[in-house]
Amino acid sequence: MEKRRRKRFRIVRERLPPIEDRLAYYGNSSSFKARHDSVFDETISIEIWFDKHYLDRHQHGDENGVRDGIDPDYIRQLIREATKPLFIFSSRIKGFSFVNGPPFWETIRAVIRKEFNGSKLNVVLQCCFKKAGCLEATVITAMVVDDFKLANGQYIVDLEEGEMVLSKFENGRLNEICKI
Repeated sequence: MEKRRRKRFRIVRERLPPIEDRLAYYGNSSSFKARHDSVFDETISIEIWFDKHYLDRHQHGDENGVRDGIDPDYIRQLIREATKPLFIFSSRIKGFSFVNGPPFWETIRAVIRKEFNGSKLNVVLQCCFKKAGCLEATVITAMVVDDFKLANGQYIVDLEEGEMVLSKFENGRLNEICKI
């Protein structure tokens, strides 16, 4: 009779991560064969300014009384929240720019909108190029109303939960341009 062989236990090893070849060519967004070189972060400082019109409406109100929901702290936070989408839209949409640069031929103003207590908070923002790496963002006015009057050709950035929408008001209609 044959002797039973001893039971063999398999040696189980954790899989090692693949070795990354720094000189290899990989596909990226622009090329099928490209070699990664480096990464850098660029910082842009944005100075926030408040126009006298906005400050008067915040402190004294208008013919309807004091405006609720346009507190400077909340507006500052809204500008910080809208900055990244504005830069993304500016780089993705041909012809869209939210920054006024010298020479200041025309005034470009964007409206930032966000839901606030069941209504829409509308902030009119004008950004100007100051120097390399620095922008001035001036809050012209802010209102919490659903029927905010828009100028023809004006851009609107809607900040909704989880998405940002760029629209343009033309010929009495609001046309959606891009959603991220």
